[in-house]
Amino acid sequence: MKTKNIVRTAVLFGTGFIAWSTAIAQPQIDYNARELKAPPAIKQSLEKLRAEIKQNKYSFTVGYTEAMDRSLKSLTGALFEQDPAVIRQQNEEGKRKDEQEPENTRRRGAASSSSSSDNQGPNSSKFSWKDKGKVTSVRNQEDCGSCWAFGAAAAYESSYLIRNDKTINLSEQQLVSCGESGSGKDAGSCDGGYASRAVDYLEEHGCGDESSFGYTAENTACGSHGSNTTYKASSWGYVGNSWTVPDKDNMKEALCKYGPLAVGIYAGDKFQAYTGGVFDALTIGIPNHVVTIVGWDDDKGSKGCWLVKNSWGTGWGDNGYIWIPYGHSSLIGIGAIWLKAKSE
Repeated sequence: MKTKNIVRTAVLFGTGFIAWSTAIAQPQIDYNARELKAPPAIKQSLEKLRAEIKQNKYSFTVGYTEAMDRSLKSLTGALFEQDPAVIRQQNEEGKRKDEQEPENTRRRGAASSSSSSDNQGPNSSKFSWKDKGKVTSVRNQEDCGSCWAFGAAAAYESSYLIRNDKTINLSEQQLVSCGESGSGKDAGSCDGGYASRAVDYLEEHGCGDESSFGYTAENTACGSHGSNTTYKASSWGYVGNSWTVPDKDNMKEALCKYGPLAVGIYAGDKFQAYTGGVFDALTIGIPNHVVTIVGWDDDKGSKGCWLVKNSWGTGWGDNGYIWIPYGHSSLIGIGAIWLKAKSE
């Protein structure tokens, strides 16, 4: 059995409730100091990537991230509902019980709202739920292809914080070990899974927090943990559908209306080694990862960028975040999901 060094942090809320938070990443590391002690293969890989960055005049940096100590397979694992019949069924059955939504916006994929011209709405040139203090800390999925669970959990935690003004640390392990929707579809495991089925589970069943089922980064048995239904979603939907990249304006509107979005992306070796800047590399591949879009900046890079939260710890990227241009070749935004946590 492998030994894990897991940080446990006590968070005291105003109510006096204490939540133990595990799987929270350590403060960002010094990439330069880390690279000095890197294995020869890592140094060679970084030299090759830097030569490519220089040749193509890309706007980002790479370094010896903690993600480079793991295989891409163990860091990714996202699956998507590609069958058109499945997509049609989801859209037909996707009416959501949300008393605060007009009838014509209760369908999956109907995330539109009236546009706003102020600096808080979708027409703003810059918007960030992170800057508003509505994004929870960066987590680390470790050697487990559970990005799909972390992306869904990150979106839920932000929605809960936005709607209830309380910070929670949802149990990704419960989604990994117990996550089945009412239709009996398994959400996934450390071998990969579906963010859509994870949010289905959050709506139909509910989930506990980290203190009720701590993260193990393994396919741990569900056992009695599956009985925890404390945190539920009231509604969720696709911004487009499960296998398209929505228009950026629709993405912005959904982001403002519902909170951070769980989205698909293709993550390759450049993404794995990213340490900062605008990730403008050409990175064509089959979507394999789920991340969370938390904001945007139209003035970032040459086209404007999404601010994206990852689940590889703060020893990757810009303290766990990455800037990715709109319409990027990595297909950022594919299968974008919005959700609403139930209000207390």
